[in-house]
Amino acid sequence: MDIALIELILFFMFISLSAFLTASEIAISSFGEVKIEELKEKKEKLFLIFNSVNKNPEDLFGTIKLFNVVIIIGSSMLGFHFLYLKMYPLLTDSSEFILYTYSLALSYLIATIVVSIVVLIFTLLIPKAIGSKYSDRLGKFSIKLLFPLSQIFKYPVRFFSTASNI
Repeated sequence: MDIALIELILFFMFISLSAFLTASEIAISSFGEVKIEELKEKKEKLFLIFNSVNKNPEDLFGTIKLFNVVIIIGSSMLGFHFLYLKMYPLLTDSSEFILYTYSLALSYLIATIVVSIVVLIFTLLIPKAIGSKYSDRLGKFSIKLLFPLSQIFKYPVRFFSTASNI
């Protein structure tokens, strides 16, 4: 398999994972006291998890932020590298003097702009709207996946939180 294809597949996987994390963060944070009490009255098992998160949200939301930042950085690097490798040969093979002369700078600029726009739209704007619109279903689904993950990574998250508050 071509390395460019692998980079492209990983790029879209990272964008999708970041979108899920962003939408989940919005959906879970919409579960306030009233929704948690409704879960308790309905005797749903998720009540205990949401109640725990509501009392100590830093571990869960810190884990989401930590993973999201790492994933966005990784996807940006992959997307930039992929686009740069595709743009540079096109620009250097151009018969236009300006494109040929500034092919390196132009390929960097085009890759940076395109990746920034894709990351902004597909990891922040659209997922936040989705997380807000489908907060109940998405919150209940994602808390099952993310809460155990937050328990595993709570100490690194607390370390980074403490270090950033210095």
